[in-house]
Amino acid sequence: MTRHSLNSELPAESLAAEQAAGNGMLDAPELRRRFQRKYEYSRVLLELATQQQELIEGDDFTGLIQLLARKQTLIEALQAVSVVEPPLVTQWRLCRDRMEPGMRRECEAWLEQSEQLLEQLLEFEQQCASRLQRQRNDTQQQLAAVSGTLHVQEAYQDFPEASHFDMNR
Repeated sequence: MTRHSLNSELPAESLAAEQAAGNGMLDAPELRRRFQRKYEYSRVLLELATQQQELIEGDDFTGLIQLLARKQTLIEALQAVSVVEPPLVTQWRLCRDRMEPGMRRECEAWLEQSEQLLEQLLEFEQQCASRLQRQRNDTQQQLAAVSGTLHVQEAYQDFPEASHFDMNR
C-alpha cells in the first residue's frame, strides 16, 4: 500500500465528475481510491490537530483561527469523498465479497487505518476542547476578580460632596 500526498490526487475536474456521478454504485477501484483519500485526509487532520493543541497551549489564537480554517477545508473534502448514494458503507458491504482479494485487503487496510486516525483525532479534539474550556474559565475568574476589585475600590471612593474637608463644622 503506498502513501499518496494530498497534492497527488486526481485532477479537480476528474474529482468533480466522480462526485457528480456519485448517485450510483462505485466500482471497486473507485471505492479503493475513496478509502485511500479518506485515510489521507484523516492523517492530515490528525497532524493539524497536533498543531492545534500546540497553538492552544501557546495561546496563539490568531494561528489557531488560521489552522481551523484549513481543518474546515479538509473536513469538507473528507465529507465530499464519503458522501455518495447509496452510502459508502452500504456500497462497501455490497461490493467487498466480489472484490479481488488483494484489492479487498487494501480497502480493509485503508478503512482500518482511517478509523484509527479518526479515533485519535477525536481524542485530540476532546483534549483541545477541554483546554479551551479551562482557559475560558480562568479568564472568567480573572475578570470576576478584576470586577470585584473595582467594586471594592468604588466603595472606598470619596463622594464628591465629602471630598472637601469643612473646617468650620
